[in-house]
Amino acid sequence: MTYKSKKQSRKPRILIIAPSCRFGITGIGLCVESMLDGFRERGHDTTHSDTSIKLQGSIIGKWKLSKALRQATMLVPALFRIIRSDIVYITLASSRFGALRDWCLISFSALLRKRTVGHLHGGGFRSMYEESAPLLQKRFRRAIGKLAAVIVLTPS
Repeated sequence: MTYKSKKQSRKPRILIIAPSCRFGITGIGLCVESMLDGFRERGHDTTHSDTSIKLQGSIIGKWKLSKALRQATMLVPALFRIIRSDIVYITLASSRFGALRDWCLISFSALLRKRTVGHLHGGGFRSMYEESAPLLQKRFRRAIGKLAAVIVLTPS
């Protein structure tokens, strides 16, 4: 797919908002690194906003101020990168705080009319959604509805 400017055709600028393998090898981290390599080999202008957080086993799935601050510091640069992108790819979180972050990113992308693709990786989204308050469920549904496409590898 190419986007035409007034002067020339160019490949789309792609922003990938997802975790990497920086703090450990994971399936989604390997997928992201493979996508980045593939896009760059094909000459796409690709940027990565890393959402990886170094976690210790005892705090996985629990709210911690340090995790919240890390996500907040990731959010602002990602918002600026969305402005400069044509396509946004985002891995969808399976925690409430991560889903709120995703809601902000997806809503901002939609406001700027960016084509946004969500990737649901893992089975925790459904339980997180069902355990959330109705107002949050409504926000999550609206955010998912704004995506151009959603990638789900297996049924949940």
